[in-house]
Amino acid sequence: MPIKLANSIIYSSGVGTVVFNPVIGGKASQPVEFTRVLHVPLLQNNLLSCLYLAKHKGFNIHIDSQQMDFNHNGRTLFCAPIGSTNCAHFSGSTEPPSESTNWVSTLPLTLSLWHHRCCYHNLADITKMHKEDLVTGMTFGSSTKPDIVCEPCLAGKMH
Repeated sequence: MPIKLANSIIYSSGVGTVVFNPVIGGKASQPVEFTRVLHVPLLQNNLLSCLYLAKHKGFNIHIDSQQMDFNHNGRTLFCAPIGSTNCAHFSGSTEPPSESTNWVSTLPLTLSLWHHRCCYHNLADITKMHKEDLVTGMTFGSSTKPDIVCEPCLAGKMH
């Protein structure tokens, strides 16, 4: 069973869970599960918050000139050799996601939300895109009228 670590930030396909299969000393070790992983497509490398693991998850992180060891409850769970560019990369691999991951929003799907998502495009065009099915997946879960005052729109029109 994988060990669960919450709020870690590494690469994934959306917000979800990633299972990492560490290799320590050339041998496969127990899988580690990272939950609430944030997908950042423009990053060329994955990120993990060492400070978060130490401060909130009780990890002891040992760093020497060759590698970083991530210890929890007296046991090394994974390690990251330090390369010539002073970047550390985990030893091991991630498992491919078992199912597709999608972006999730807890906000109600309203005209106002689509106005924000479409970079504050005018409401008449957004309504037209919806009515004429010009955008795949554009749905309105609520018929709430947008607020007449949109601060980003007002700020953009100021001189």
